[in-house]
Amino acid sequence: MNKELIERIRNNQDTYNYLRENSYLYKELIRDNNKIIDIEKLAKNRYKESLLSKINKISNLSIVIIISKSN
Repeated sequence: MNKELIERIRNNQDTYNYLRENSYLYKELIRDNNKIIDIEKLAKNRYKESLLSKINKISNLSIVIIISKSN
């Protein structure tokens, strides 16, 4: 792995944690640095930070705000 990839992993806490939990993925990164994109997507899904989950959080919050205003 190159230094830029190592820094990218260290700067993204979700990716870092995901790689610690799934250490076999390091082998894939050593073979192909471009796998980091797939791993980052997996980490986002694992830690619920995908766009869809953010939209769901916002919509749930909106519902709670509406309900609380009506009471």
